[in-house]
Parts: sequence; structure tokens; C-alpha cells
Amino acid sequence: MGDIIKELKIPNDSYFFISDEGKKGKKLMNLSKINIFIGENNSGKSRLLRHIIKEDVIHFVPSNKDFDKLNLFIPEINTKMKKEFKKYQNIDIFKPIFDNLPNKKLDFLISGEDPCYSIVNSYNAIKKLETEKSSSLDGTRLPVFGKQMKELFEVYFKEYFKKYRSIEELQLKYEFIKVYIPILRGLRPINYGESAVSLKGEKIYPPEYIDRDVYKIRTIADYFVLDETNIKKQKEFDDNIVFSGLNAYQEIRKHMLNENDKDREMIEEFEVYLSENFFGYEKVKLTPAENQDGTKKDVILVKIGKEQGKPIYDLGDGIQSIIIITLPLFLYKDKIKDNKKVLMFIEEPEHLLHPSLQRKLIETFNQKRFEDFQFFFTTHSNHFLDISLDFEGISMFTVNKYLDDDNNPNFLVENVDFGDNNLLNLLGIRSSSVFLPNCNIWVEGPTDAFYIRRYLNIYQDYMKRNNKNFIKFDEDRHYSFYIYNGSDLSNLLDLSLNNEDRRINRLLLIRDGDTEKDKKKRNIMIN
Repeated sequence: MGDIIKELKIPNDSYFFISDEGKKGKKLMNLSKINIFIGENNSGKSRLLRHIIKEDVIHFVPSNKDFDKLNLFIPEINTKMKKEFKKYQNIDIFKPIFDNLPNKKLDFLISGEDPCYSIVNSYNAIKKLETEKSSSLDGTRLPVFGKQMKELFEVYFKEYFKKYRSIEELQLKYEFIKVYIPILRGLRPINYGESAVSLKGEKIYPPEYIDRDVYKIRTIADYFVLDETNIKKQKEFDDNIVFSGLNAYQEIRKHMLNENDKDREMIEEFEVYLSENFFGYEKVKLTPAENQDGTKKDVILVKIGKEQGKPIYDLGDGIQSIIIITLPLFLYKDKIKDNKKVLMFIEEPEHLLHPSLQRKLIETFNQKRFEDFQFFFTTHSNHFLDISLDFEGISMFTVNKYLDDDNNPNFLVENVDFGDNNLLNLLGIRSSSVFLPNCNIWVEGPTDAFYIRRYLNIYQDYMKRNNKNFIKFDEDRHYSFYIYNGSDLSNLLDLSLNNEDRRINRLLLIRDGDTEKDKKKRNIMIN
């Protein structure tokens, strides 16, 4: 997995973050690849995401182990250099060396800044000292001092950074691309393209309104209008940060018509992704529709297998929602270079999604090709809580609002574990709220669930390779696992149920051969 933000400094007087020790602070800690924010309506979840987006620079701690090593190296090299060459610190020719040596550990990195800049300058000043052949000090030529300092520096550098040949190779400068997918989103433009006409045959919109992304314009107007002096940052919001889906037609059309092979290949990769994950490996083709005269129609045609292509609005709303959320992943992944990362902020990604598609979404976020992406989203879905059990790299946070003594709203953010009942309470989930999938598979432990899940995937992949019409079953839609213990099974058997009993319809119970005492019980297998 690529480097991610592990801790984030939030300079906002209204937000407080509970540390592992239970203390209030200004650091959002224990961040992971995927970060889920849960809370009641108007609890401050979305506001927190938008505050992070609006920050010009990010103060953060990366998961990169080199950051920790740098914080060990800095005080050690500072102490050693000043001890060995103490009497030369105030001599002009040595000042660039000692003035650039950091004298304290780094609490955070700052986006766009190189934390190694000053220490590299110190090292370069040492190397320059090696070339001062015409000068001497205390009867010792300066290159001798330079060589001694360089050897000392490199010995301690190698102690912490064995994989680098020199300090210049250490890269801890990060830049971030932010992408915000608001709740106001869709694939169908509010206007009707260049050919839009009224029932009387009159043009509806003047040309200047044709390509306007009204969802994005409204989102920026509501949340991201910046100070008039910050024109550059405002343009970044206007051009890049907000992705509402309304410009999907323009993006697909632009990439398909581009002479650059990589742009066209990106759309083809996205089509394969849709085919493999949502259309049973049937070939998917996306086409930006045009009128006979070549004018834009602002509608994406989707052709699945041998079917005739159909407008995007004839697909299910859930599939449209998936396209809105996942298209930016493909649009941005090839723009990432060096230590540039993408931070995705998504409002309620479960919108219009069946639980099985919510699982597909998490699986997508965890794909290796998106290792340089980090995700932050709000949710009211209990299914994401359940799905988080099957994936590493997911952190969950509760957000609660309270009023201070002056009746000003403050917000408390806390990292919580899956087993915290407060999560279900915040979502308003009761046992009666959860409906069953097509089949419940009872297994004796979490390990059994992992094994059987893997067996099912191998079997289904095999069947799909040999029969293109084979339809794969999706977890949380066609089946789900339930971990039972001995008492659960005893209670079930005591009911003396049979295969026709509706109380256990769609249940598959799997147990191992720990005992042979009761073959009837051991061989239970119910629809």
C-alpha cells in the first residue's frame, strides 16, 4: 500500500478530537486508507470534510517509516556534529553547516514543503568545505575538516537509512490532489444539450449555458467561495476539486477523442472495470452521444454485450452512482507522480447503492492501482460497518455536536472500534432494521468464513472462465456469513425444524466433524 496520512492537524476552534488517552486535542489520529465518519444529521460530518478540503496547506504525519527515522536521525546528527566540532560553530565558513542543521524533531510535515531541505543544505555545505583547498584552520586544511564531517554525517545517515546512498535521495515532500464528490451529484445534465428545444420547437438554452455544471457551481457557491484575494485557490476549486458527475460526458468525450493513447486507454480500462464488477464480464462500451449534425447531446450511451446501446438514464440509479464515484479514480490515477497523492472526499457514497454494491465500492478503493488514493467519507449506512470487518485499513470515527457555554456549536470526533454499540445507535439501527440476503451461511468461526469465501471465489472464477453466461454471486446480496457458537446450534436443533419451516428458509449451516455422536445433527443442511 502507498503512503497515507496517519495523523492530520485540524486548525479549527470548533472541532476537538479525542486521543487514544481520552484527551481533547487538535489532531485527527489513527487515519487509514479508508476513513468513515458516522453521526446523526447535522452532527458536523460534512462540515469537517469541507474544512479539510479548504485548507491551503495540510499539516500531517505520513505512514512512511522514513518520517520516524528522520526524527531519530535529526537530534543524533545535531548532537554529534556540535560535539565533535564545537569550537568551529561560530566561524563564518562553518556557519552554513550548523545553521542548517535542524535542532528539533518534526511534529508534522507540511504539504508542498521538503522537510529535508535544510539538512540537505547542511550536507552540501560540508561537501563544499572539501573543495576549499586554498584555506586552512589551526594548521589543518579545510578539506580535512570537510572529509571528517562528511564521514561522520554519512555514518549516522546510513545507520537509519540503509536503502539510500545519500540524503538527497530521501523524499518526504508530499503534494495532494483533493477531489470532493458532493451529495448534489448525477450523470444527467440539467440542460439538454445543444439541440434542446421546447415543445414549440424553440431553443431552450443560449449557448453559454450548454456546458455549465450547475451542481458544481451551486456546491462551490454554498461551501467554497474563498477570499477575493485568493484567486488562484478559487480557480482550483472551480476547475478541479468538485466532481458532481455532470461533466462525466465531457471528460469521457475529451479522453476518447484525444490523440494521446493513454487517455483512450484510461477509458478502456474503466470500461473493463465496469464489465468485471457490475455486468458479469459482458463487454461494456461507453459512447458520448452526438446528434446527426455533430453537436453534443450530453448523454452517455452504454452498450453491454450484444445489446443495443442505451442512454445512461436507462441504467439503474445505483450503477449511475457507482460511475460518478469511481470515474474520478481513473481520471486522476495517471496524474500522480513522485510523492503526489489523491485525497477523495465523498458525501454518503451509499446513496442509491445496494449493500452488495457498497462492498464492491470498498473493494475498488482497496485495489492496488489506487494505492496512492486515500478516502474520507460520511455515511448513514450500517452495511459499511459490517463490510469493514473483512478489510484492513479502515478507520471509523463518530462525530457528535454539543453547545458550549455561549451556545456555540462544537464538534467532538472520536476514533471507535467496530464493536462499539454507539455506532449503531448513531445510525438508528435496530435488529428489526436488518433484512436478510438470499442465503445466510452459518459457520463456526471467522477463519471458516475466510476459507469458504475464498473457496467460493475460486469456484466462481473457474465457472466464469468456462461459461461466460455464469453469473457470480455477490456477498451481502446473494449470501452473507453468520458466526455461530455451540449454544446457537443447540438452540436451533432443539426446535426440531424441517426443510419446509419458513423460520429457517435460505439458511446453510456448515459445521466440522468434531463429533460423530449425532449424525443427524452433523449432516443438517437446510436450503
